[in-house]
Amino acid sequence: MTARALRVLAGVLVAAVLPAGCGLPEVADLPLPGGAPAGDGYTVTAEFGDVL
Repeated sequence: MTARALRVLAGVLVAAVLPAGCGLPEVADLPLPGGAPAGDGYTVTAEFGDVL
């Protein structure tokens, strides 16, 4: 492939991928597998001796 063809291909890929990424949902908005939890739930507490 020539350098010009590679530049054109790269431009086409950027033009196709860039707008597609703008319409994707945030990762935090995606549903969890199994659906929403049922019931009141529970609290988890963790204690660390050294956080570093």
